[in-house]
Parts: sequence; structure tokens; C-alpha cells
Amino acid sequence: MKTNLKMIVTMLILLIPGFAFAQESGVKFLENVSFAQAMEQAKNANKMLFVDCYTSWCGPCKMMLRDVFPQKSVADYFNPKFVCAKFDMEKGEGVELKNKYSVKAFPTFLIFDSQTGEEITRIVGGNKADAFIKTIEESLKDGGLASLRKKYEAGNRDNEFVLSYIEALDRGYYANEVSAVTEEFLKGKEDQLLQNKDLYELFEQHITSPYNPAFQYVWNHKDEFAQKYGNGVKSKLENTYIGYPMRTFVVKNGKERSFDQAGMDKYIKFLEEVKFDRIDYIKLNSQIMAAQFNKDWKTMLELAHQYDKTYKATDQDIYNWCMNLERGCTDNAVRQDAAKWIKERLASIEKEIEEQSKVKAKDGSMPAMSMVSGPAYKNVYEGLLKKFEATK
Repeated sequence: MKTNLKMIVTMLILLIPGFAFAQESGVKFLENVSFAQAMEQAKNANKMLFVDCYTSWCGPCKMMLRDVFPQKSVADYFNPKFVCAKFDMEKGEGVELKNKYSVKAFPTFLIFDSQTGEEITRIVGGNKADAFIKTIEESLKDGGLASLRKKYEAGNRDNEFVLSYIEALDRGYYANEVSAVTEEFLKGKEDQLLQNKDLYELFEQHITSPYNPAFQYVWNHKDEFAQKYGNGVKSKLENTYIGYPMRTFVVKNGKERSFDQAGMDKYIKFLEEVKFDRIDYIKLNSQIMAAQFNKDWKTMLELAHQYDKTYKATDQDIYNWCMNLERGCTDNAVRQDAAKWIKERLASIEKEIEEQSKVKAKDGSMPAMSMVSGPAYKNVYEGLLKKFEATK
């Protein structure tokens, strides 16, 4: 027995250096440092700063840490070029970084010029080792997104350059900016969309305003476009019409928000003129927003339940409705109805987290997780539920 015990202890001692070496053989991430300290270390080392923005529940984040960053080929690429740090976007300084750098999906990888502190570029979503390295190389090409933005702002409108800029903006999830650049690029090219698939794909991916000339051209020829490009054309048109009010008629003034009812009324008339067939859906959305901003919480929640029953709300919708209700409503019965809704969603999300942890795409890629529904809302739902329960 004593001999066996000695052998076990000896084996454990021998294994410890091996374990340390295994950890050191992968990408080296700084531990227990602030963002400022990480930037300073990168500056002193004359390297770029690479920041892994993750959450505890994000399956692709875990897979990157487990399957990609430990690989020798990845370490050989990263360690000479970057000082690397990682921050949980829902804890400590990570919350501030998420807001400061508009991190909207996980994982997001930010790359900074440590000499200036400027963000050079970003990559959203993980991938297999070789593909991930290739994506970083492409995103850093020609000075990265920051350099492309400066050239565009200086007036560079060369077609090849603009397409590269659009691709870089899209890779970094800069939705508003990529939409504006695409709108300008497609101006005057509307009649080419039907025959030029590349131009049509730009339209499909990035045009978000139903007033845009390219959008109206496709709308007026939707049957021809559907015949050429498939049923996705009509889905694109419908989703753009539906999504426009929330982006446009919720007016923010600091922390205060208001609803532009006059603008919404004009938009409804516009929808009638173009003969859009889901006006009732959009009207219900606008009624929910109006009730919310008028602080008619009982009506708002009734309409929200009606919406969910008829159309199935996203967690982004449910959380925003219930969060605003928690802050402004003093009617206990209405508050408890909202709390019950959150409990039901949390139960469903727990099941989703369990399933997503097992999912991996067929090609081995690890896409970013949704920010409008599912696991992204677990922690915020739990925090909101505590506030409701504290005022029972």
C-alpha cells in the first residue's frame, strides 16, 4: 500500500510540469489584468493587443478556448504578434468594455494598435484553427478596418476598395455603417440588380430602409426578382418593412426615450401606398411602443402577450418590455404577470443552453450566438426576476 501511494504521489509530481507546459504551449493569455494593464504590456512588447470577448454560457467561446487556442499552429501565429487577454462581458470590467466597444455577439475578438490604443479590427464568431487565422489575416490586411474607414472618409470610392470596406464592416458587425456604405454604393445601379447577382446580394444583406431607391426598385419588380433569386427576395422585403419602425421611430435623448407617433402615422400611410400586406402586424408593434412610452403598463403587457401568442416574440422583445415595466409600473398584479412570463422563458432557455453546448456545424465552424433570443438572455432575465421578486 505504501509503495502504491509513493508511486501515485511521484506520478502527480511528474505530471504537474507537463500540465504547465501544455498550457504554455498554446496561445498565451494574460491572467488577472485590467484592460489598461493588458494594453500597456502590449505597448511595451511592441505587439498588437488581442482581446477575447466571451461569456460563461457561450458554447462557441468555450470551443475556441478548448479546441483552437491550445493548438501549436495557432500559438505560433499569435504569440509573436499579439499580447492576448480575455474578458467576460458580463462580469467586472468586461461589462464596461462591452458597452464601450459595442460588442453585440459572442465570441467577438478585438484587435488594437497598442501604440495608439485604437481598435484596428474585429472578428465576430469562431472557426477552425486555419480558417480563424486566415480571417484575422484578411481583417488586418491594408491596416485593418480602421485604415479602410479613414480611406473611405477621405473619399476613396474605387469599386474594389468599397467592396473590401463593406466586407470588413460586415465582419465586424457594424450594421448601421455597412448599410449606409452599401446604400451609397448601389445608388444609380438599381437597374443592374436583377442581372448582377453580386450587387443583389449586397442589397439583400445590407439595405435596411424601405425608402431606399434600390429597395423600392426590387419591391416594384418583386416577382421578377423572386423568379430569378428565389423566395428569399420576398422575405427580405417583408422583414425590412417590419423592422424599420423600431430603428426609426424610437427616439433617444440621453436615457430618455419617446415614440414618434407622427412619423409612425406617416409610415403607415406609406405602407398603404405601396400595398404592403402586413400592416396589422406593424400596427400592433406600434401600439405596444405607444403604450409603453405613455406608461400604460397594463395595456402594454396585454398587447405584448397578444403579440407573443400571434407572432412569437423574441427574448429581446420580452426582456425590453418587462424591463421597462419593472422600472415604471407599480401595479403588483401587472408586475407579477411579467415575472411569470420571465420564469417561463428561463425554463426554456436552460434547455436551449444544454442543447447548444452539443452543437457544432458540419464544417467545424463555431458561429456567434444570437443576441435577440436564447442563452444570451439568461443572466439578464435572472437579474430582472430578482427585482420583480424583491417588490412582492
